[in-house]
Amino acid sequence: MKKFMFSLSTLFEMKKTRKDELQREYTEAKAKLERAFSEKITLDQICADESRRYEAKVKKGVTAADMEAHAIYFKELCDKISAAANQVTCAQLEVNQKQGALVETFKEIKALEKLREKQYREYLAEEEKQGNKIREDILAFNITGKKAELTGTVS
Repeated sequence: MKKFMFSLSTLFEMKKTRKDELQREYTEAKAKLERAFSEKITLDQICADESRRYEAKVKKGVTAADMEAHAIYFKELCDKISAAANQVTCAQLEVNQKQGALVETFKEIKALEKLREKQYREYLAEEEKQGNKIREDILAFNITGKKAELTGTVS
């Protein structure tokens, strides 16, 4: 009885390896997204805190130099927030891309698993068919041998 061999086992193993790689990349992309999002939240909080402080200063009175310094600081802070928002968007796109690739790989693996099951069922059916043929041949040989004994002839 020959051993079952899945005809696409090499491809199946490659897909499983690729799935593992994509899962790692997806996890890294999600971590990168979390870091970018955390950075943006931190910058938003700094901006809100600084705005409150500046408003409190303005109520007490500020000089033109303080206003100019504050405007420059807020422009830089807004630029950082904008860059952080872009990083969040890029990281989210990367997560979506990795997730899509991972889903596709899972579908391919599932299809290969179904094909493997089908080939295995066909293998079992063929093995059963061969086993039945061997039993029939043995039975036919035994019947032929008994007939020969009864008639006194040997083939």
